[in-house]
Amino acid sequence: MGGFVAPGVAEKEALLAATGSADFSELVGKGIPGEVCCSRPLNLPKGKSEYEVLKELTALSDKNASADKWNSFCGAGMYDHFVPSATGAIVSRSEFLTAYTPYQAEVSQGTLQCIYEYQSMICELTGMEVSNASMYDGATALAEGAIMAHSVQKKGSQFIIPASLNPIYKQVLKTYLHGLNLKLVEVPSSASGAVDLAELKKLLNDEVFGVAVQTPNFFGVVEDIAAVAELKKSSPFVLVVMPNLLSLAVLEAPGKVGADIVVGEGQLFSGGLSFGGPLLGFMATHTANIRQMPGRICGKTVDKSGKRGFVLTAQTREQHIRREKATSNICSNEGLLALSATISLSLIGKEGLVKMANLNIAKTQYAFSALSKKSTVSIPFSGAVFNEFAVDLKKGTAAEFIAKAKAKGILPGVDVSKLGAKEKNRLLLAFTEKKSKEEIDALLELF
Repeated sequence: MGGFVAPGVAEKEALLAATGSADFSELVGKGIPGEVCCSRPLNLPKGKSEYEVLKELTALSDKNASADKWNSFCGAGMYDHFVPSATGAIVSRSEFLTAYTPYQAEVSQGTLQCIYEYQSMICELTGMEVSNASMYDGATALAEGAIMAHSVQKKGSQFIIPASLNPIYKQVLKTYLHGLNLKLVEVPSSASGAVDLAELKKLLNDEVFGVAVQTPNFFGVVEDIAAVAELKKSSPFVLVVMPNLLSLAVLEAPGKVGADIVVGEGQLFSGGLSFGGPLLGFMATHTANIRQMPGRICGKTVDKSGKRGFVLTAQTREQHIRREKATSNICSNEGLLALSATISLSLIGKEGLVKMANLNIAKTQYAFSALSKKSTVSIPFSGAVFNEFAVDLKKGTAAEFIAKAKAKGILPGVDVSKLGAKEKNRLLLAFTEKKSKEEIDALLELF
């Protein structure tokens, strides 16, 4: 009865004879109390052929909305970027697609090499010295970064987050830190939409072990990481920065302006939106913090013959060290998605990344300039933006506006109140390199 092929009549009879059962109901019912068994027939349709099932599933999938079918300007943490077609073709090869976590690590040289190259790219983009093999997603990477900050600082119970942090990330952080009796403290934004540095300075004390900054933040405003890092001189804390990876093609790397831990979401390079997943979290830090970093780290070495080889340099997870000494119970990494991101970054290249980032800026500025002149909306923040910004509707709610736009085949952004923000008239608009002038103009006409 192995595999996925149903047993034949002879096999079923042999199984019943071997177990001394009259029928399959008796076989599977042994040891199961009668009161928990269903005595009525299940309300299930009759079986269908493979072709009939395929036809029905195709009809259902055709009802799905996708960014390619709509003129979509949705962002808020998930972005519709270009991923080279070759990426999907390469990762679909069986040696990649069926590869599993390298438990016998050193015999998995191909897998380890992929991880090593991924780590190298993350380090180059973030300006940090070491990266782990990846995390589950951006939200858990930030939460693990906060826990890591506490391990590095070795004191304090307060972790400061900005009001402009993505509300979904806030919820994940709250869940993680609650069980550790660590407190989240929120710092307000200034008129620019960035962290209010004066208010942040007031909140700093001996109980603060870390500060998180997302850049660009939830409302699209680019943060001044160097200015936040400057505050560490008077009141030491661990600075956790959560950047948009693509923005680092044109903005200074966080590691070069004072970040201690850099975390974030790598979905933009690993694949399409895919209805919200799967995602790719990344984490990088300085070499001094390597023993506090969760997950696994791959390193390069030479064997006794002098040939290059790859090894798992560190595995600080509970499966490999005493549970109470583990940095995290995240015991795996997003290997296939990390490989996908590595392939995409290799194909796009350094010059391609800069061009891609500049296209995001140019298209965002085109829309920003046009909407600044519209009488129907106002732009709530004055800070610099990368590829996303907020607008406030002067009449009606964001939900009403989105409903009207959808009738014209346009998804005009994200209603921030759906994600927990208090403003019901605020839309968050994202513009990637994929948007054409005609598509942006169609959006602008709605206003």
